[in-house]
Amino acid sequence: MRLPFPIFCIALLLATLPARSQSYGLTAEDLERIDQLEDTIALLSYAVINDSLPEHRFGATKKLIPTLVEALKIPNSFHYPFPRVQSISIQYPADSSFRIFTWQL
Repeated sequence: MRLPFPIFCIALLLATLPARSQSYGLTAEDLERIDQLEDTIALLSYAVINDSLPEHRFGATKKLIPTLVEALKIPNSFHYPFPRVQSISIQYPADSSFRIFTWQL
């Protein structure tokens, strides 16, 4: 029996959700929170790089730092790659013992 396409898509989506949260060791609640914070970080980091007014760039930086700290305080967030954050460079040493987050002003 073939499943209708929309049901197949929904089933596929539901099947991948647990794997996503388990791959980083995050609970569903923590994953949802880090996703929200990642969106905020992505917007703020874009403003830091691209806003035309220096005071807006500095203001975005002042909001970016505590938001990033909040995201990194979530248990197991160390392994979360922040894929939507394009304006911040995340560097790891060979042994992955720490991360460095850098951006330009």
